Amino acid sequence: MLVLLSNLKILVCITIMAVLIKVLDDYYDGDYKNIEIIKNLEESLVLYGLLAFSIACVIESSLAITFFISAYIIGMFKDFNRKLTLGLKGYQEGILLIILCLVFINPLEVFSSFLIILIIDITDDILDFRYDKKYNKKNYVLQFGLGEVLITAIILILFTIKLDYVKLIYSLLIFFTLQLIENGGIPKWI
Repeated sequence: MLVLLSNLKILVCITIMAVLIKVLDDYYDGDYKNIEIIKNLEESLVLYGLLAFSIACVIESSLAITFFISAYIIGMFKDFNRKLTLGLKGYQEGILLIILCLVFINPLEVFSSFLIILIIDITDDILDFRYDKKYNKKNYVLQFGLGEVLITAIILILFTIKLDYVKLIYSLLIFFTLQLIENGGIPKWI
């Protein structure tokens, strides 16, 4: 019974964080103009985002925090030298955040969350590479090639299975479910 409850907490937390990260990513990338829920929330996006993050933290704090920080760091990967609001470059802020997480949170939780978010980012680039090429967006497949990116994704998945397979499976299931919802069913890439 406790295992089932623990897994349910992980699933709910990952779902909340996945939706939050997706909405924030689309908003900051400017990809929200056709997504009705983001247009309706635009004025209160920060408040509802903080509320969702707080709920996720109540459910499973280390998971919510490591997912959010990992998404923040990986979101900066494609422009790591840009100077940010605090005056630090993206890579400097990323290093500080990783150190902070490693000091206060179990390193396995930090690394597994980081790898899962990276796997999802790579998978998203694999699925979106035609769209990203058409609109000249940054994409790992366009930068390194499809074969190289697929091999990297497989290696990361195998490594992450050893760290936390439950979190990986739930994360990928939720990612693909959100992809199906966003694309209105089975997308053209299948």
